[in-house]
Amino acid sequence: MKTRLVQVSVTAEHIRSGVRAGCEDCPVALAINEHLQPPTLDPKWLGFLASVWTSSVLILDGMGDRLKGCRAIPLPADAYLFIGRFDSGARDTLKPFTFPLRLPVDCLREGS
Repeated sequence: MKTRLVQVSVTAEHIRSGVRAGCEDCPVALAINEHLQPPTLDPKWLGFLASVWTSSVLILDGMGDRLKGCRAIPLPADAYLFIGRFDSGARDTLKPFTFPLRLPVDCLREGS
């Protein structure tokens, strides 16, 4: 699988709008999703979605009942430690940060 190193930026907006224990809606998942190809109008392919699980992110291909594939990618320590603090209710103490993540090239949005 060909990959590219991208810089994922978790912003103050991601932190504000993130959902505790929300695998697809936590600040880290929201930031990763900005690098993935968005959904299309093609009913046969619904796009890619980042789903964060403790120390890894699953890149789901297709979403929902039309899931075509899934790739697990390890998260760096600063990202999964952030998720633990966010999920424990420390939202107000967290600051924006950036971390490197190697993502599959075929999942990337143009310009990432």
